[in-house]
Amino acid sequence: MIEKIVSLVQSIEIESKGEVTLARALAYELKTHYHAVVCQGALYLYEGGIFHQVSRDALMSAVQAFNGLTYLEEDKTKALVLRHATVTGICNALLVCRELLDDEFFDVVPNGVCFNDSFLAIREGKLAVLQHSPEHKATMKIEQALPSEPQSIVPASFLAFLDELFQGDPDAREKVLLLRQYIGVCLAGAATEMQRALLLYGAGGNGKSVLLDIISSCFDPKTVVSSSPSRWGEEYYVAMLHPFKARLNVCSELPEQSKGSRSETFKQIISGDFVTGREAYGKPQSFRPRCGHIFAANSLPSSVSGDYSHGFFRRWIILELKREFTKDGSRRSSKEIRESMEAERAAIIVWCLRSIGQVLKTGEYTLPESSKSVFSQWKEETNPVADFIASCAEISESYEKFSYVYDEFVDWVQASGRNRMSKIAFGRRLRECEIKIKRESTGRAVALKMKPRTEWLDFTHH
Repeated sequence: MIEKIVSLVQSIEIESKGEVTLARALAYELKTHYHAVVCQGALYLYEGGIFHQVSRDALMSAVQAFNGLTYLEEDKTKALVLRHATVTGICNALLVCRELLDDEFFDVVPNGVCFNDSFLAIREGKLAVLQHSPEHKATMKIEQALPSEPQSIVPASFLAFLDELFQGDPDAREKVLLLRQYIGVCLAGAATEMQRALLLYGAGGNGKSVLLDIISSCFDPKTVVSSSPSRWGEEYYVAMLHPFKARLNVCSELPEQSKGSRSETFKQIISGDFVTGREAYGKPQSFRPRCGHIFAANSLPSSVSGDYSHGFFRRWIILELKREFTKDGSRRSSKEIRESMEAERAAIIVWCLRSIGQVLKTGEYTLPESSKSVFSQWKEETNPVADFIASCAEISESYEKFSYVYDEFVDWVQASGRNRMSKIAFGRRLRECEIKIKRESTGRAVALKMKPRTEWLDFTHH
């Protein structure tokens, strides 16, 4: 791309040596030949079906090609002599040129995947094969041709692997569908529209790592990153999730304790809200992440950030993997499984994309019953107040005195080994669990009915 910019620079008829004049002349050529746009401080050029980001260093290197070019001044032919400061000035002027500037250009992007020969779009819930166009605003390309008959192609080897993965699970079909939908949504660039992260949960030796490798291979390798939520308090790890770097974030070992990240940052990233990241030695940059997130863990993480709200938990989907392949002597090797999928890469992509029409319409994935069950258990175990409600109370239209419910909670945490919290914190956790609290003449009251102590005190001692 640098050589092509250099070629444009050297073709420009120079009218004056002014930095702004040179920048606008180059901007015109870039716009004409490469549909150039400057978005949030970076230059993007369209070629081969996708927009490419031009780094600052690459741009400055290309601008140096102005050096030595001739122009007329007072009927005399002169040669441009550029200093480093002049090159910097031309680049700065180009990046604020009004013909190119559009900070919202990539905010709304059509859902789909770019192949070498076409763009496979999702339109009104169906696949549509389109010619390449800058209107698609594509930033990721699969370096393969679109398979023939995309409406019916099936990845047989991948399906056989998934059958092995979920063998014996009563909701195996729903698990396959969820996985298919999630991969498809991430490929289409719509992950943040759904605002959910996928957690692959289960003991070691259950095929998680092989599955993650297969999923990652369906994306342009340059758009797959690994950024753990435990590091999202650091701007460098947030910068890794910039939409021109990441379409999929894969973290194969999610820490059980994620002390480094704030709940607010986690929710912003999963939802595609503006966040701020910084490259090494670079300036802070605000952007909207667009990547999907697939995490893997042998045990469910704890919400050490202290956020037990519905807004935090609703951003998680848990997919449980129960097989233990290490105990199966007839299992195929990881290498053999991966190699069998290589020829099906494009087929897997198209097959997954075919499943997301209804998902994008309703905003909901298909959740297996086991996912719902594990999720509820995790939510209760992570949140002591939610666990207390499930163990010791029932949601009711009648109200108990807040002080009475709190005293019961204190006894329960002492008996169950949980940590005690203040009345203020307890009230806040109740609201996060969507339990109503109102003020009465005798004080605050809670929409709970306490169970008899005999139903839970004995249990907590076992």
